[in-house]
Amino acid sequence: MVSVDIAAFAEAYDNEVLRGAPRALTGQLVGNEVRPYPQRGDLNPAPEQAFAWAHPVDVYNLQIQGSGRIAFPDGTNARAAYAAQNGYRWRSALGALRDSGELPSATWGNFRTWSDQRGAEATRQALAADPSYVFFQEETIDDPSAGPRGAANVPLTPLGSIAVDPAFHPYGAVVFVDGQYDGQPFRRLLVAQDTGGAIRRGPQRGDVFFGSGPEAGQGAERMNAPARWWTLLPRGVPVS
Repeated sequence: MVSVDIAAFAEAYDNEVLRGAPRALTGQLVGNEVRPYPQRGDLNPAPEQAFAWAHPVDVYNLQIQGSGRIAFPDGTNARAAYAAQNGYRWRSALGALRDSGELPSATWGNFRTWSDQRGAEATRQALAADPSYVFFQEETIDDPSAGPRGAANVPLTPLGSIAVDPAFHPYGAVVFVDGQYDGQPFRRLLVAQDTGGAIRRGPQRGDVFFGSGPEAGQGAERMNAPARWWTLLPRGVPVS
């Protein structure tokens, strides 16, 4: 897998068309040419084999989250840290099943049950609706109380960190979010410390980090509501 810095070529060739392209493209070397990396459904052998002991829906959920903790059958634990992504725009396989009528109530639990009932091939085809694929690298967990490192390269804090689109919000910025959670007001100061394929969609799309474990996962799944938010700046900072 290789990454091509389009911005560098735009400057080298003084090309306005390239300046309007995405800053970086992900691909693969085929001979001496750079070609697009395969989509999820075209990856062969299936990368899920690296998680052969895990449920494929759980692996997909891990890819959506971007990082997580792995509990091995022998009782040991490790962190699955984000390593790379194949370059394709994220499209929710769970949402595709909902829109097709296959899964009217689109929850991870229902997706898992549907997968168990329909079998491995149907699950593979359902997941292929999302061309994006995230790769991980295994890391040791030195401090079990610390969250995974986000895109800002600092450990995330439960209910203190938020993933943002860095094209609109710089990492380290403090934002005030005013929304709803479980029917109750959710008003909290959060720090922009991460991003994700589903988040790079504009200035007011974010994802609150809830922590690790089943309870945190269930809480995060219920966090889906419109909200207002403000980016806080120090006094005297010019606003363009």
